[in-house]
Amino acid sequence: MRAFPGGVAEDEYMPLLAVLARYLCDENVVIVAAELTGRDRGIVMNDVYAAQERSESIDVGRVVRRLEAAGFREWLSKEE
Repeated sequence: MRAFPGGVAEDEYMPLLAVLARYLCDENVVIVAAELTGRDRGIVMNDVYAAQERSESIDVGRVVRRLEAAGFREWLSKEE
C-alpha cells in the first residue's frame, strides 16, 4: 500500500483499522491489514471488531492524512 511502504507502525494499526472499517466490509479490512502487517487473519478480525467498538476514541487523523496523500480520496470517489 502506497501510504505505508515500510509497513504499518504499531501506533497506526488500530487507527488504520478504524478508518478502513468505515469504507470496507470487515473481511476486506482483514485481508488488507493482514497483508500489510503479516498478522494472522483471525487476530486481525478481532482487532477490527475492537477498533469499531472504540472508533470514536481512536485518533485517526495521522492515518487519514497518510491515506489521502496516497490517493485515498480519489479511490473513494471511483468506488461511489
